[in-house]
Amino acid sequence: MALKHCEASFAPVLPRMRAREQIVAEVGAATSGRAVDVARSTIAEIELHVKDGDGFYRQGKYGAALDEFQWARALIYQLLHPEFHVPSYLGSKNVTLPVSKEIETNLLTVSSDIADLIRPQDVEMRPSFWRVGHDTVPESLKPYLAIGFHEVVSDEEVLQLASAQGVALLKDNRPEAALKVMGAAAHVTPDDLTFSAALHLNIACALLQLGDAEKATDATSLSLKQFTNAKDMIGTAQAAHLAGICATRTGNPAQAKEFFTQAGEFLSRVPAQSAAEGAQAPGMGPERLAVALNATILPAVAATALREMALNVGDFVSRDMNALQPISQQDAQSLTFRVPGRADGWGTLPSLNESQIHQQSKTWQVGVSVGEKIVSFELGGATQLTVDDVVRKIYEPWRTAQRFADIDMVIGGVATTTIYLTHLYGYVLAVKIGDTYHDLGLYAKAEEYFLQASAYGFLNTEVEATALWMRMGFNVIDWGTSLYKNDNVENAKAQYSKIITETAGVPDSFFYTTASLVIPASAAKTFIQNILARPLPDINPDIARLILDTHGFLQQILVSCPRNYFA
Repeated sequence: MALKHCEASFAPVLPRMRAREQIVAEVGAATSGRAVDVARSTIAEIELHVKDGDGFYRQGKYGAALDEFQWARALIYQLLHPEFHVPSYLGSKNVTLPVSKEIETNLLTVSSDIADLIRPQDVEMRPSFWRVGHDTVPESLKPYLAIGFHEVVSDEEVLQLASAQGVALLKDNRPEAALKVMGAAAHVTPDDLTFSAALHLNIACALLQLGDAEKATDATSLSLKQFTNAKDMIGTAQAAHLAGICATRTGNPAQAKEFFTQAGEFLSRVPAQSAAEGAQAPGMGPERLAVALNATILPAVAATALREMALNVGDFVSRDMNALQPISQQDAQSLTFRVPGRADGWGTLPSLNESQIHQQSKTWQVGVSVGEKIVSFELGGATQLTVDDVVRKIYEPWRTAQRFADIDMVIGGVATTTIYLTHLYGYVLAVKIGDTYHDLGLYAKAEEYFLQASAYGFLNTEVEATALWMRMGFNVIDWGTSLYKNDNVENAKAQYSKIITETAGVPDSFFYTTASLVIPASAAKTFIQNILARPLPDINPDIARLILDTHGFLQQILVSCPRNYFA
């Protein structure tokens, strides 16, 4: 029993993490410019901020630690709302990120998308490409979503981004992930049909790479119709060529020949001026990226800028008509894609054959450390990692675990971090930020974050709830003592009375009314209701000691004890 009490009172705020050098190496993977590596870097950046925050906290550099924890939590929120401007938000000290069941569910969905995205393409040597959230953004945070350049017509921006991200994923041979990203924007109907036509052309490419020629035919037909109506001759040629490939795949060679012929005719009608337009400016080269990484210690705050340099639409699109040769050559083994908008351009992809599609459809197994166990998931191809699977295998057992050993979180890489994003946002970082505010003497802000953690839907009801209750209690005691030393006796008394009333009763405070804290609250109620009994109730001794200390402070105030009692 004593060991269990100790675990519940002093369980560390996890996770235990891998070496900083390993995390920095993962951040540096973004230099490849590949969508998958950029995604891995995004998760590693969150890890890096948590790691550095822990280091600063252990050194007593609480201000620096607070900055790192706030960065990490804001970056997780940005996964739901990619336009959320983190630096501007962090410059405002009075706005707190929201918590809700809706956000928890959206983060679980994002985790499953990212886990599928970052899985290996092949056996690896040892050495915002997901669906965004649809939770309601609080009014206090909306200004931070509007910072920077945005298209005046928001629908066009949505479709540009969806096409660019989808093509980047197709170039990385991630058609499932590409289909998720682009499919989420397929309902948008802009005034300029070329945006929608390009998106459906790219969706058709993804479907063909997945071996679904029938659905690809439907997407291609819509793209062809929209490009034709928009009088975009290049797009019309691209869609007609893709329709020929679809017809070939569905066993209709005569129709395929007809589409291929039409595509060549459409391409020949492209005005000479359009054909002569130059290619896009080249993207960020590897030399400058290497310079950006050439530091003994990469500051976590530099990771975002590094990643933004790595991925450039201009790196994989062109306006060179030679890139459209598969159309004029009636090549059924090459797909052409299109990215609309300001970076309007095109490019080609090699079409996967049946053997390649079969290999890509094979599943991977990903293992996640949960306490003393490893929980495994299968994903890839037609096998998707679902929110229900993650909740059933990890989050529900976590909530009801009785021992600290069952929730000892070890983060050994981006796969684990991805699965635990919801827990990091809802509990770990909220508590770490609360701890840091407490050590800075900002007790009201500390209490605000501790209360956010208590609202987390998957809070472990035994170990984490008790550790959180104790943290809140210590914060109240230190807050009250600080007020008393400044001759603010009434407010000091109000703080202490959150734990026990002046008459040794159970107060109507969040310590006892918060549903997630029912286990430590019940123990505290039992102790207070029997505080005059001997022997005292056999509860967690740390909860008992906290109550007795608080009761003593209140009684000393009531008898007008000198302030040095609190020294």
